[in-house]
Amino acid sequence: MDEVSPRLWLYNPNTSPLPLTDSSYFYSDSKIQNMNIQIWENGPQSLDDLRDKISQFIVGEKSVDSMLEEKNELGMKDRFPILLLGELANPWALSNLRIGSMPIFRVVIDGLCRVWSDGLDSRHSNPGVHHVTLARSENWRESTYLGFATKPQMKKMFEWLDNGMKGSWKPAKIGEGVIRLHEAEIPEISSSAVTYDGEKETVANELTEIEGSILDLNDVFVPLHTRRGSYNNRGKLARVQHINQRNFHQDLFRRGSSFVFDEVLDVN
Repeated sequence: MDEVSPRLWLYNPNTSPLPLTDSSYFYSDSKIQNMNIQIWENGPQSLDDLRDKISQFIVGEKSVDSMLEEKNELGMKDRFPILLLGELANPWALSNLRIGSMPIFRVVIDGLCRVWSDGLDSRHSNPGVHHVTLARSENWRESTYLGFATKPQMKKMFEWLDNGMKGSWKPAKIGEGVIRLHEAEIPEISSSAVTYDGEKETVANELTEIEGSILDLNDVFVPLHTRRGSYNNRGKLARVQHINQRNFHQDLFRRGSSFVFDEVLDVN
């Protein structure tokens, strides 16, 4: 991907919300472009250091901050990291929101799992879209996306997720897990590695050391579905990595079956 229209990423409920790009990118409402990303420092990094580093990444022949200034948008010093767990990582969905410009990065989350929420958004398709929230899962690791957004951009995202029901989604700060900027692919954990004894799920996986910059959880906004929480699949999590959207809707979904959001994740 060098430079393409975000409208080319057509919404597809069969696969949504699988990652739709294979690398980090600079999003704008007219096009998405590759970023020339420098190597991430290993270990914990301050938000200010990350903002400064990202501001100098090159998009085409210009720095990220120059691109933002050219579009009359706020620079990196006025932006905040937000996990993009589901449709918000889809350029097509962002272009519908006319969200503006945003650098978006691949990240790896440890001890955290993307899960389907107990709800259905029927605005754009029939029968509708299931959005993604977050839960703890010991020994779990997967990839997702993280954007550096302005506060007005985040407000627009949460208003869209709320779908007229204010407070359904919370811009939370979580108290557990690891969020790491990491560009390379990681092995997927198979469904056979997850077992359930009737009370607790166990993931047979060892989290090996990987490279990348670790964000302070107090700096990262996480969209959590607070109205009905994450889907309760007969005591188990409905993991996005193992269940695509269509199979979730057709085979599992029954409205009103959910875990309370702050019982499956520590929220500050």
